[in-house]
Amino acid sequence: MCEAMAFYDRVEECIREVRADLNARPPGFLRELIAGVRVAQKVGLRSSIRHATIVLLIRLHNRLFDHPQHAQIPLSEGARSGLIGLHLLGGEREVQDALPCASIPSKTFHWALSAFSIDPRRYHFVDIGAGWGYALLLAASYPFRQVTGIEFAEELHAKASVNLDWAKAAGRIKTPHAQVRCESALQAELPQGPSLLFLFHPFREPVLRAFVEHVEESLRKHPRPVVVLYANPADRHVFDREGVIELKSRGVASWLLRLFSPVAIRAYAFTRPPPALTD
Repeated sequence: MCEAMAFYDRVEECIREVRADLNARPPGFLRELIAGVRVAQKVGLRSSIRHATIVLLIRLHNRLFDHPQHAQIPLSEGARSGLIGLHLLGGEREVQDALPCASIPSKTFHWALSAFSIDPRRYHFVDIGAGWGYALLLAASYPFRQVTGIEFAEELHAKASVNLDWAKAAGRIKTPHAQVRCESALQAELPQGPSLLFLFHPFREPVLRAFVEHVEESLRKHPRPVVVLYANPADRHVFDREGVIELKSRGVASWLLRLFSPVAIRAYAFTRPPPALTD
C-alpha cells in the first residue's frame, strides 16, 4: 500500500474524466462497466485492481472503525475537507500549495505509533494541518506530554476547538495539555522539547520543503529529539537530507500497516541540528 493515497488520487482523477466523457449515457450499471473498462485501458489492469483494493480498504476502515467515531464527534466532516472559500492564514505560497484536509484512519494512526515504537510519554505531539481535529483527538487519547494542533483555516480551527472541548468534557483526554492554534505552519512556534510532528500530506513539495527548513531552524535554536510521522508521503524525498534518518517499522503493527492500511506512513528522525546557514 506504499504511497497509496497519492496513487488513489491520480486514478480518481482519471475516473472523473472518463465519467465526464460518458456523461449520462448509457444509463446505470452499463455506464459504470464501460467506465471501468476505459479506466483500465488508460492506467492498466494492475493499477485498476490496486485502486479497487484501496477503495475497499478505505470503505472498510470507514464503516468498521471511523464512521462510528465520527458520528459521536460534534463537528466531524468525514474523510476530506476542501479549503475553497475558507479564510486561510499564511503567505501566498502556503495558501496556493495547501491540500484538502484528510482524516487519518484511526487504525492506521494506532498501528503507526506501535510500528515505529513511539513512546507518547516522551513527546509533545503536534498535528500540522489539524483540520477539524480527528488526529488531534486520536493523539489526545494517548499520554503524550502535550498535544497541539496547528490549522491555518479559521473555520476548520473553530470546529477543531469545539471537538477538543467536547472530548475534554467527555473525559476522553489522557494528555495533561491539549490545544489547537490557528496559524501558519511556516510561522508556528514549535515546542522546545522532544516533539512528534504529524503530517497527513498537508501541502505540496515547495511548502513541505519550507516547513522542514522551519523545523531545522528551530533545532538550531533548541536542539532536541524531533520525529516526523508523514502520512501519504508523496514528497518523501524532501527528507533525504543531512541529519535526517528514516525509521524502520517493526513488528505485527508494521505488517498491518503494509497489508491493511489505505494510507502509507513513513517516519523520520532529526538526528542532530543542521549546520548554521552562511551567506
